[in-house]
This record gives sequence, structure tokens and C-alpha cells, in this order.
Amino acid sequence: MGSAIRREGTNLRFTLPHYVGVRRFRLANVRVQLPNGPYGTLPELETFFYVAREDGVNSSPVVMDGGSFRLAGSIRVEGVAFRPRFYCPGSDICRGVDADGRYDFKPMHRFAFYRKSYQFPGKDVAPLEPLPADLKSKKIYRASLKAHEIDGYRIEFVDISATAAREECSSDDLQYEILYVNGVPITYARWMPDPDPSQCRGHYRQIEWGNDKRPIAHGATLVEWINQGSSITYANWNARCTVVEGGKFGRCNVPAPSAELEAEIRADARRVRAWFPL
Repeated sequence: MGSAIRREGTNLRFTLPHYVGVRRFRLANVRVQLPNGPYGTLPELETFFYVAREDGVNSSPVVMDGGSFRLAGSIRVEGVAFRPRFYCPGSDICRGVDADGRYDFKPMHRFAFYRKSYQFPGKDVAPLEPLPADLKSKKIYRASLKAHEIDGYRIEFVDISATAAREECSSDDLQYEILYVNGVPITYARWMPDPDPSQCRGHYRQIEWGNDKRPIAHGATLVEWINQGSSITYANWNARCTVVEGGKFGRCNVPAPSAELEAEIRADARRVRAWFPL
């Protein structure tokens, strides 16, 4: 019952019996659900975990995704081990443990969650005619701009997916996903084929900025198709990278983006935004 939950600052504590009923049914799993309340969110704010008889952990990060926001924290269990449903430490959401033993989560821009269709109630906006050269020779699967006014800010999301259909090459997709706040990009992701048509390679680039307009994550991927096989090279940096190791696979292996690279990406984001009406 709610009256059995003890509140201590941001901590909530409650006790459950290990066994119930005359037949002493063993506690097997626990489900934690928060009321959606005034948020009007579509996803359920819930998590659950399984009680472990032998193997298990006593604490784990937990993230409840509300669509346009997240609640993140820790689950700690005393008296029994458990298997959490959502292992967060290996994902891009978690970044370690702080000095008090609590999980330290990746920061995000306050509007970075607005990347789903149901968050933009208006009609999609199509690109201007004539189409830009980047799209003219490609088969377009999706090309739209979605916009929404939130708390006095104009949130815009550009979503483009097209293919060049290069013969005998799988790296022929062009994709853009860019989120703008008052015309300024806060998340940018681009997948594109190599500009040289004789090279069967695909290039991916991604960057996120925080509320202070400073980068918080940056990554790049190079996919090369050779003899019907692929070779993939990853580059990754985030604001929690305390040490950069060049030979490390896929995490903290490149330095933070330079001012020149940020300017180049912002210029490309402005160029793509100009494909759509103001």
C-alpha cells in the first residue's frame, strides 16, 4: 500500500514478504509502476525484476522512459538477490557510479526526446520543389519535417531516408535525423554513401549537444564492403570520457569534437533545414 512506502529525500523504501499464504508461495518477481499523472505519456512508467535464488545482484540502475522524459535512478534490494530486467551499464544511458555509490546517468538536452511521430500532432511538411541535388537521383522512402511549439520553443525534427541503389554495393543509403530548437540543431545523425561511387563504403556521423550548447556525445562509423564481407570501424566520444584510448574498441577512442567539426556539422544541419519551408 502507498502508506507502507517510506520516503527519505529522493529515496523510496518498502518491504515485501518472502512468502505469502498458507502454502507459502515464494516471492518471484516485483513490478514497480508509477502513475502517469499529468504527463500524458504513452509508455508505461514501470519496471520489474526477478528474485534470484542463487545468482543475482543487490543493486542495478533503472530507467523509466516516459516518451518525452525519463526517470532514472537505482534499485537496491536487501535480504535477497535479484535479476533486473533492464541492464543499463552497457548502454549509452549510463555512465558509471558516483562517489555515493549511485548510478551516474548521461546528461541530455531537455528537448532531445522529441523524435517520435505522436509527439508532433500537426501535419508533416514535405521538401520544397524542385528537390535538392542530394535527393534528386535517389529513391525517397521518407522525407519530412515535423514541428511543434513547446513552452515557447519551436521544436523541429527532420527525418529523411533515401537510397541511391548502387549496383553491387549495400552502402547506398542516405539518412538524416536532425532535431532543432528554434532553428539550432541539438541532435544530428547522418548516414551517407561514399562520395566516390567506385568505393563501396558507408559513413555514419552523430553528435548531441546539451542545454549549455556544448557537445555531450559524438560518434562516427565507417562500413567498408570487401569481397561480400564488411569491415566496420567505430569512433566514439562522450562527455564522461575521462581518458581517450585510440586503440580502444568503440568507446572513448577519439577526442571531443573540435570547434571546426562542430561548425561543419551545424552548417550541414542548416543546409538540410533549408530543403523545407520556413
